[in-house]
Amino acid sequence: MKKKIGNDLITAVALIVIGALFIIYKSEIISIAMSIIGVTLIVLGIVDAVRKFVVSGVVKIVFGVLVLVAGWLFITLALYILGAFLLIAGITELYKLTKVKIKKMSLPVAMHIAQPIIYILVAICLFFNQGGALSWVFTVSGIFLIIDGIVALIGAFDKK
Repeated sequence: MKKKIGNDLITAVALIVIGALFIIYKSEIISIAMSIIGVTLIVLGIVDAVRKFVVSGVVKIVFGVLVLVAGWLFITLALYILGAFLLIAGITELYKLTKVKIKKMSLPVAMHIAQPIIYILVAICLFFNQGGALSWVFTVSGIFLIIDGIVALIGAFDKK
């Protein structure tokens, strides 16, 4: 069980850090993330090639280079995909919560209810990035991610 708490704690801290990065760097965070993803794919491809997994290595290297070279073209698409994943995750979690009978409303229960709602709010923010208004979208998304991280942090310490 401690391993699960550790994973939840790492996830919560990561959400808070990502939220802070969204607020600080706004739309530049996408180019930073694309660069990290591209370089990571290239490194993983090289590792695969060295381990004699040539096809897997070449595919990763090609995708890494593609992300680095054409990443700017995919920023809008990436935001929509991220928004879609968050929306699906939020709706799925809310649906699961409808099957749970709540005996008593407590802070941990409220936090478990708030988390999927926050996912949905972040998704809505990411869907409305039209017209170059990315700055406010990233600021609001960052705030929601930080709140989600705090909610997850409380939930991580609640599990015993």
